[in-house]
Amino acid sequence: MRSYNLPYKKSNPRSVRGALRRGWYEVKVPDNYVEKLGLSFVGLQIYAGSQSKGYHVSQYLPQPRFAFENIEDAAFFTLKWSCPYRDWE
Repeated sequence: MRSYNLPYKKSNPRSVRGALRRGWYEVKVPDNYVEKLGLSFVGLQIYAGSQSKGYHVSQYLPQPRFAFENIEDAAFFTLKWSCPYRDWE
């Protein structure tokens, strides 16, 4: 069984604001993500945890957003979930 959580590092931030101060990469989730993506915020957190190669932190209020340690993880998450052209059908 695969563990989706990376081991704890003492230098990891505990909030998105703290991550941005350390130079992490922010991804904002669109406001209507539940209707548009058909996925809850917890689903996005599970996906980010299972697909990220580095660490990430998330925030639900006032606007859902994630901060990723690696730019590759942030770009992949953005292309997968925040792309405005997903609903071409």
